[in-house]
Amino acid sequence: MDQTRFKDYLIEYTKTALDSSDGTPSGAENYLSSQKKPGFLASAEKKEAFQRAQKVFTEMQDRPLWLVLKALGLTVEDLE
Repeated sequence: MDQTRFKDYLIEYTKTALDSSDGTPSGAENYLSSQKKPGFLASAEKKEAFQRAQKVFTEMQDRPLWLVLKALGLTVEDLE
């Protein structure tokens, strides 16, 4: 698996989830849980990034955003 592509997809999913919600981990979790999983023809990196983002936001929805980002291996600067 290409880690660069995985991280790019993870950043994309995280940024979209936070922008499409109220900016909290709980709101992002609600957004991600309402989205369809990437399709059969999507790359392995895209599928794995979606599953990782969904799992971390679900498990840490009551935690501060910086802690959720740290669990994802991201920083606030990555989302800018």
